[in-house]
Amino acid sequence: MKTMSVLEIDQHWPEAEKALKTVGEILVTRDGETIGRLLPVEEVAAPPRKRFDVEEHRRWMKETWGDETFDTLTPLMEDREDRNLISESALAALAAMHDEGDLAPGKSQADLSR
Repeated sequence: MKTMSVLEIDQHWPEAEKALKTVGEILVTRDGETIGRLLPVEEVAAPPRKRFDVEEHRRWMKETWGDETFDTLTPLMEDREDRNLISESALAALAAMHDEGDLAPGKSQADLSR
């Protein structure tokens, strides 16, 4: 066991660190009185993290929900096929604006709002 003052530890930390590795414990003093001890940290290895297993998840899904499967993508895609990106009335209005020359190149948004 080694004894070092607070000032020595502050000014000579590399020596204190080396002593912790070799001796294992340092008594810390201030004005000749022991005020504490420094101990090296014991490394505790964390258990390995469990990774996501697709097959295990499928088994869980089958146990939980049975043979019923949820296909969330198909209804979404069918709904998108039914939707038009732009309505028929909007297309007709754009065609009319084009025929009247309102959509000519160089026209600004302000010109269109008149």
